[in-house]
Amino acid sequence: SSAIIENNNITANGESGILCGDSNPTIQGNEIMENTDLGVNFIGWGNGILQGNMIVKNWKGIQLVHHCAPLIHGNIIAYNDDQGILCGDNSKPLVNKNGIYSNGGYGIINVDPSATINATYNYWGSVNGPVLATPDSVDPEEVSGNVIYNPWLTESIIILEIVSPLSGETISANFTVSTNVRALGGIQRVDFHVDNQLKYTDFDPPYEWNWDTTEYTETFHEITAVA
Repeated sequence: SSAIIENNNITANGESGILCGDSNPTIQGNEIMENTDLGVNFIGWGNGILQGNMIVKNWKGIQLVHHCAPLIHGNIIAYNDDQGILCGDNSKPLVNKNGIYSNGGYGIINVDPSATINATYNYWGSVNGPVLATPDSVDPEEVSGNVIYNPWLTESIIILEIVSPLSGETISANFTVSTNVRALGGIQRVDFHVDNQLKYTDFDPPYEWNWDTTEYTETFHEITAVA
């Protein structure tokens, strides 16, 4: 199978967000978040492409077992409770130009000593790169043995901040929500959310949204932006 899974919000499933077996899918531009088990699970002979996804706040971000070798490129793999990427049973993904940071366990762990993972040119949450794990300790941004991680990126592949309004600021009427955003591979779009609901997508810089706040109750609301 060569399915295309694109521009979806895949959230809060009881098991895996996406499960692939003996297939070569293109998985790109998705938000894969808060799934109870795995964000993306390749279970055998899978290749394909994982590109430009937000894979965050799952139990594990990505799992690859039994001869899987996808291209993992340009994703944010962060804030997962356990591993960012788990590889085993002769799986050899090419893991380049991702942001891999703030996961609860390894950034990448390879449990098959007969295979070597190319995980160069990724951003690991600091300019200093990841740490090679020791048998006694696993901290965020660590990698296991049989993972090539040098050289690494010293800046995140995506940098986005909401510069207006400020956190906690009181606003009213029509208000321009402004961002500062840049990315290693360029920006396709910025999605603006209010209280976890997508409200507007901007495809052109400077990536702003004219928010009519009169449509909302006079209380606290959370604005987020995703590039």
